[in-house]
Amino acid sequence: MNHPLSKELLDLINSNACKNQFTNLTSEEWANKIIHPTLPYTNWEYHCALSLVTNKKNWKRTISSDIAQADKVIVERAIMNATGSSSVFTEQPNGRLKVIADGYYNAIGA
Repeated sequence: MNHPLSKELLDLINSNACKNQFTNLTSEEWANKIIHPTLPYTNWEYHCALSLVTNKKNWKRTISSDIAQADKVIVERAIMNATGSSSVFTEQPNGRLKVIADGYYNAIGA
């Protein structure tokens, strides 16, 4: 199964900023591990996808963001994996998707 990603997300994945931020948090072996048998994404790629949509000051807050349609699958899975909350996607007039999710704090009832 092939899931192409947007240029925006691919640029973020290939950027040193995203790579350095994540590998500082964990081992490179764990960062490069594919965690879902039917989706070809690594932990590091999920982290980058999550960083597209989360609050830059606190990733655990409610999510409300705008993404490319190509990134829906990885963003939806990244939000579920990291926050435990479901996502709602709405197509926007510009062809992008509005994504809304409870975020980590709301998902755990904090």
